[in-house]
Amino acid sequence: MEKIPTASELIRLQFCEGEFDEIMDCLNGSIEPDITQAMIDFAKLHVEQALKVASEKAEVNYEINEIGDTEFFVDKQSILNSYSLDNIK
Repeated sequence: MEKIPTASELIRLQFCEGEFDEIMDCLNGSIEPDITQAMIDFAKLHVEQALKVASEKAEVNYEINEIGDTEFFVDKQSILNSYSLDNIK
């Protein structure tokens, strides 16, 4: 699984590029970043990764019913447990 930046890393990458003094000013709060957009981008990264992992880890099960037909179903827990919330930092 590819590494997704933490919220702090994403904000620094998005708003604190430049010379050392500019980076220090940014990190010390003298620049007002658009936190809302940074958090939206952060959420999108995790949703995209969670969907990718869920698509890879989803389990399909089947049962044969009383008339002999095979019924397939997706194990919801395999999807819900596929992406740990511990990945969001």
